[in-house]
Formats: sequence, structure tokens, C-alpha cells
Amino acid sequence: MKSRHKDVLLFSGIFLVLFVFFYVAHPLILFDSDDWEMCSYFRRPLPMPGGYNGIKVFPETLFPILTEIAANFVYPIMKDYLMSLALVFAVTGALFISIYCRVFALLTRTIMDDKESIIPDLLAVCFLAFHFLIYKNDWFSNTHLFWSGDVTCFIHYVLTGVFNAAMVLWFMNKAYKEGDNYEVKPVGIKDGAVLLAIYFAVFSNMFTNIILVSFAAVEIFSVLLTKRKDKNAIKRFMVSRWYYPAVLIMWAFALVIQLLDPRNADAKKQISDKIGIAEITKSVIANFTAINKMCLLIFAVMAVMFVVCVFRKGEKVVKTSEAVLLVKIIVAGFFTLLYLILLSAVSGINYVGRSDVALGYYFYMFLFFMIVFGIALKNVDGKESGLGVVLPLLTFVTVAQTINSCKSYRDYNDFALTKEQVYSIGQDILNQYFAADMSGAENMELHVLANEERDNTWPYTFYVGDAISDSLSRHGVISKFIKCTVIYDRQKDEKFKVGF
Repeated sequence: MKSRHKDVLLFSGIFLVLFVFFYVAHPLILFDSDDWEMCSYFRRPLPMPGGYNGIKVFPETLFPILTEIAANFVYPIMKDYLMSLALVFAVTGALFISIYCRVFALLTRTIMDDKESIIPDLLAVCFLAFHFLIYKNDWFSNTHLFWSGDVTCFIHYVLTGVFNAAMVLWFMNKAYKEGDNYEVKPVGIKDGAVLLAIYFAVFSNMFTNIILVSFAAVEIFSVLLTKRKDKNAIKRFMVSRWYYPAVLIMWAFALVIQLLDPRNADAKKQISDKIGIAEITKSVIANFTAINKMCLLIFAVMAVMFVVCVFRKGEKVVKTSEAVLLVKIIVAGFFTLLYLILLSAVSGINYVGRSDVALGYYFYMFLFFMIVFGIALKNVDGKESGLGVVLPLLTFVTVAQTINSCKSYRDYNDFALTKEQVYSIGQDILNQYFAADMSGAENMELHVLANEERDNTWPYTFYVGDAISDSLSRHGVISKFIKCTVIYDRQKDEKFKVGF
């Protein structure tokens, strides 16, 4: 079987598994106020200085497009609004992550100079599994690097983080192939597609665009350092690799827009949530110490195999280009982590410990170990080494530990509710709108969960009723907008067995 056919088969399987995970096992169901407000909110596809979430062009245009697709093409067939949206979210999440794994496999094929074997594909399976295995310690409600507290955060953090990481892998693969060849070529439609992808990546989220920005900065600074006496080479680099300066220029603009964001004022009000850099650093260290022990053991095995390979075969086992790439990964990962610590210190909330934000620095850690392991699996002449005999076993152990159902994963909400509870709560809300719409009411009372510990500000805010009504009317689920008064009802908590 040709390598291309094997890749298609494998990544079709990855897509299917991820789709089942996001739709059947842990469905992405609309739940809180943010979900209902953002699902039909169409913004200008441009950065908005002075606007709320002014830089979030990509997630805030993607979200309503997905819900429009679900409402117009899936809902008429399924007749289940919540699960129609969940289906489209699951397909999107599975597609993003499958492409992420596919680009990783292409990079490892390039580095290993391996066009035929299944080794890069198995490495991609392990790479994906680490994202789920990393925090799997408890018997119930384990988070993972693709977990978020609601659908909004899944799109705003997980998908944008995966997109930025995939861009890094693509640029890394391109740079590794081209080396020091700074040939200036005419720009065309393909370059336009690259520019659009950079635009989406940078104008997505200040907590995730740093993944790409760090790598672009490292690439530029490495050339400025190594070619500092050759100004002509630097000029050719800047022109031929125009996408790296483009990333930094857009990011600088994004920083200015972020400084003008009204949300900054909200963050300043959260004085009690602010913590210093020292405390945030301790939080990061605690995050690392919480890594699954089996995951650490596998990383240790990879590192040992690399060391054994170097001692047995000498320094030539690692090419200069491979060593340079590993250094770049370490530096980019360090700057990503440092930036996230500093950003968390001024954001008002300890974001850096969140799994969907931690994806940024764990991505570089996983990438480092996987490339080191890939180097150990080949000989100096590029052929497969005897150490490859452990790869199938290592892949099995990693995947088996990841899917071990004795330790379950957490559903997509901040309150440790089951998917059945989230669906039932959402369906109860919809039924209230259906009843009001059928009666021809212009106004209605919407009874929702009461959370007195948070002064009834979350998961449902006072404006959630109008947000839901707006989304349902836009999607044609109800015939018209119905003005809502939100009633916080303890009986709903009892009915759905919710204890905040």
C-alpha cells in the first residue's frame, strides 16, 4: 500500500474517532449565556479597535457560520436543534484536529526522509493521544488539551490553538525543506491563501496566536543572528519568507487593538482574581507536576532511546538541520510559556493553567519529544533502525491508556454536569420558547437554573433570554423574536439534579 493511501486511511480513522468523541461520547451542546449569545452573533470580519473582543475575527465569524450551516442544512433533517448544532461542531472539531495530526505526520516524514513507511503515521497517533492522556489522573471528569468549559471556549481557544499549531507545523515543514534557499518567487493565489490563514491565526485569540508568533519570531531572529554579516542574505530571507514578518506585523497590530479592548476594564475590576507572576509560575509548575505518570514514562523512554542512539551511532545520527530545529522548538516553547505567564498576570484571571490555554506550551513539548524519538528510529543512512521494534508496542500502550474507560473524560461544561443533564436543561429552555411561540406571545418568562452562590450571574445572565430568542428566531426555529424576562428557578435545579 502506498504511503499516500495509508495516510488517507489512517487520518480518516482519526477523523471518525474524533467525531464519535465530540458527538457521541462528549457532545458539544450549547449551554451557558456565552454559547447562546455567540452562536448567532455576526461581527465584521475585520479587527475592531475599541470593540469588545476586537481581535477575535476568526472564532467570532466561524461560530455563527457553523450554526447557520446546522440550522439550515442539518436541523430540517434531524428536527433536534441542539444535536444538529452539536453535529456540525463535532465535524468541525474532528476536521481541525485531523488536519493538525496530518500536518504533523508530513513534518515527521520530511525530517525522517521517510516517504513509504507507517512510522510517521504511528508517531502521529501517539502525538494525538498525548493531548488526551496528559491530565488523565482521576477516576472521573478528567480534562484534556481539547477540553473547554463551553462550546464558545472550544471554538475560541481549542480550535484557534489547534489552527495556530497546525500553521507552525506547516511552516516548519516548509522551512526544513527549503533550508537556506532564499529564492524569491513571484507571489500568487497560493500566497494569498497563506496570508488569509495568517490573518485568521493572528486575529483569533491573544492566548493562542502566540503559538505561531513565537515560531515566526524565532525564525527571524535565528537568521538575523546567523546571517548578521550578510545583509543581502537577510534581505532575501525577509522577501522569500515574507510570511514571518507578516505574522509579527499583524500581531503588533493585534496587540494595539487588544489594549483598546473594553474587556480590559472588566479584567481590572476582578481584583480578587489577580495573582502575581510568582504565583502564576507556581501554578504552571503545579500543572507540569500533574502530568499523567504513564505519559511521563513514555517521554522518558523516548529520551532514553535517543540517548542510546547517539551513544551507539555517534554525533552524526543528528543532522545539523535537526539539531537547529530542536533548538528552535525549545526556544519557541519557552517564549510561548513566558508570554502566557505575563499575559495571565495582567488578564485578571489565571488563564495559564487552563487546559485549552496550556495547549500552547504542551504542543511544543510534545513536538520536541516526538521529533527526538523520530530521529532515534532511523540510522545515519536514513534507513529504519532496530529501535523501531518498540514503536508498535509504544503506540498500543499510549492509545490503550488514553481510551481506558475506567477513567472517564469530562463533558463540555464548567459545572461537571453530564451530557444528559446539559441536553435536558437545553431542551427544557427550548420547550419554553416553543410553547410561547405557538401561543403567539410577544413576551415570556424564561425559567432557568438558579446559581445563588454566584449571584445568578452564571451560567445564565439576566440577558440570556433575549440572546436565546434572537438565535432561535434568526435560525427559523421560532417564528419571531420573543422578549424574555429571566426567572431564576430553584425548582429547575432540583428537576435536573444540579447543585452549584
